[in-house]
Amino acid sequence: MSLQHTAQILAEEPTSQHLPNTLNSVNVPLSGKNLSAKVDQTLKTSSKIRICKIMNHKLRLLIPSTIHIDIPWETSAYVEQANQLLSECFGGSICKKFVGFYQSSDYRLISESIFEVEVWMTEVELLHHLPKLEDFILQLLTELQQETVFLIIDDTASLIEKRKTDNFNFEAIAA
Repeated sequence: MSLQHTAQILAEEPTSQHLPNTLNSVNVPLSGKNLSAKVDQTLKTSSKIRICKIMNHKLRLLIPSTIHIDIPWETSAYVEQANQLLSECFGGSICKKFVGFYQSSDYRLISESIFEVEVWMTEVELLHHLPKLEDFILQLLTELQQETVFLIIDDTASLIEKRKTDNFNFEAIAA
């Protein structure tokens, strides 16, 4: 097809029969829920593969590399324990190392290496395993002498601190 013929076709109505099928539809990129819905629909109707589980909740837990606010400490055993626990509860985990910054209660800027452990799960799994998560966070707060532990469930971030009475209500942040 010549360039002049192509220009003539493009000048015509976009739904022209002359246009190849790939050009007949508007190529608007899908994003967010539209993309997820399209992928879900494609996978649900696939004759080759199938969705066996949808995990629509995620949890991210940050583990510090310090004790008592800013004293460097070997915390790899806690990272290993977090990955072990969360993998047992939810089937697997992802662990990433970052440098994090925060302001302490005495207004100092604290910089430290942190580990983020991420897991995905169903609502039933999340609610079922909250007591184990509660115990592990209490262990981090106590043994690493932390002011707070940073926990993200879905898109809600929470700073968790030790109660004076040692009674937590994790179901409130999971809702």
